[in-house]
Amino acid sequence: ELEKRRRQREQAKARIAHEFTRRARRFRRLLTYSYSSTVLAALAAAHGSNRLEEVLVSEGRPLNEGRLLAERLAGLGIPVTLVVDAALAARVESADAVVVGTDAVFGDAYVNKVGTRLLQERARKAGKPFLVLADTAKFLPPALAAFHRIEEKPAHEVWRESPAGVTVLNRYFELVPLEERIPLLSERGPLTPARVRRWVARQPVAQRWREAAAEKKT
Repeated sequence: ELEKRRRQREQAKARIAHEFTRRARRFRRLLTYSYSSTVLAALAAAHGSNRLEEVLVSEGRPLNEGRLLAERLAGLGIPVTLVVDAALAARVESADAVVVGTDAVFGDAYVNKVGTRLLQERARKAGKPFLVLADTAKFLPPALAAFHRIEEKPAHEVWRESPAGVTVLNRYFELVPLEERIPLLSERGPLTPARVRRWVARQPVAQRWREAAAEKKT
């Protein structure tokens, strides 16, 4: 069963990469954020087809997963510019498009690295295409969405020995609203927010999960 799911995820990733490449034919400079294996596969496919001139990415603190993405992209022969997280939004105007992955998709929002909402807003104001890549295995129906929590992570990842009187907040993720102008590219093609809501609503959920979700609300 696990092997079957792994194959399905890899197939989904390949289909998303194909759809992304078809849409990204005119893009030469792309901006992305944090690490996503789906985004990595899509950028690799786009480079093989279009020969990307540059990918802009930031460090991805506190765990620096952006550096891992930069290293893997460079290993594929893709020119990469790495900036600090705070500088990434200011580079949106210099990119042809912004592309991000997601950890989960709900009916009206998706989950990604803190700072994604700012990038989405900046891309909207700059008139730049913004694409979200996600396979449907990450779509959570309402009964399961109740169990998804955006938690605070260990403070020592940000400041190993913070002094007394300093409270360190370390939140990796945030909810980002789905927007009509932003396509969510899945293995089933591009999905509008309305289609995402319909898809999420009809996802099967075991009765015990439904009951647990109902109990959680009371």
